[in-house]
Amino acid sequence: MALVPVKSLLSSGFITYLGGENESSREMHLSNWCGALRVEDFSIRSFLASEAQLLTFKKEGLPADNLSMENAIVILNAVRTPLIIDPATQATEWLKKSLVQSRESVEILNH
Repeated sequence: MALVPVKSLLSSGFITYLGGENESSREMHLSNWCGALRVEDFSIRSFLASEAQLLTFKKEGLPADNLSMENAIVILNAVRTPLIIDPATQATEWLKKSLVQSRESVEILNH
């Protein structure tokens, strides 16, 4: 319980600064931050999402890989509206399903 503020700091840093980074860059920065804060075991997935939420993401069509799940967590927790470049349309289809269920609006521009 004493690590909740530190893990909250790591989560906010991840969402704010690492959302647009690739997987290896995310891992490197998060590892550096955890070392500086003396946190041994931190996962954005387990801190900001439950297993039920992750399974729901998968059921809604999102791939189950780490990058896709982390991206979903960033999208749903970001304050600013994200720009999603999604050539395979997997994230777009997941986001449409997810937002329809939560009664949020979404605007999709196709090229």
